[in-house]
Amino acid sequence: MSIEKQQNIQQTEILLVEISNKKVCQLDKRIIQVSNLIQQQINDNPNEVIHLELLTEDQKEFVQHYLDMHNYDLTDSKVKQHIQSSILSDNFVNALDVQLFENMSVLEISQVLKAAAYLQIDQLIQLCNVALATKIYLPYDETSLQAIKESQNLGELNEEDIIAMKEKYPCAFSNYECTNNTNEYTSINQNQQQQDNL
Repeated sequence: MSIEKQQNIQQTEILLVEISNKKVCQLDKRIIQVSNLIQQQINDNPNEVIHLELLTEDQKEFVQHYLDMHNYDLTDSKVKQHIQSSILSDNFVNALDVQLFENMSVLEISQVLKAAAYLQIDQLIQLCNVALATKIYLPYDETSLQAIKESQNLGELNEEDIIAMKEKYPCAFSNYECTNNTNEYTSINQNQQQQDNL
């Protein structure tokens, strides 16, 4: 391998590490901000009614479907007080999945998260956090790496180089959660599944 190509790969690796670390910082900051906001609102207004009728139709379907799947008793006074009759319908979504949040803004997801926190629905809180993380992460793929290469005037990288980079720095290429400041990683979805299995 030529010295020039080695330098190109080293420069690209530095960029990928920076991308990975930036994603983790963004995720940590957003989760802390949202969590603090929710906790402050609950502390300030412990008896506040969460007006779920103000949510979008997709959000209403999601919350209702979640409650239905997990057999929450809608006649229970605590639940009934906060779940508005307008969301009770037979038009349920088919799957409980983070993809339901795809067309929602970070603010809208935060509203669902606030409602979930107030109702103490732990699994829905976790799912909202995953959705927020997915929104904030900026996926990088081969095309993005090519753009990075061109913008930094790096030399040509062949397919083998790109595959090697992707394996070595997965956090920079997809929705992964890196640990510490290394490139050890675990899939967010795998983390969620492991927590659910505990």
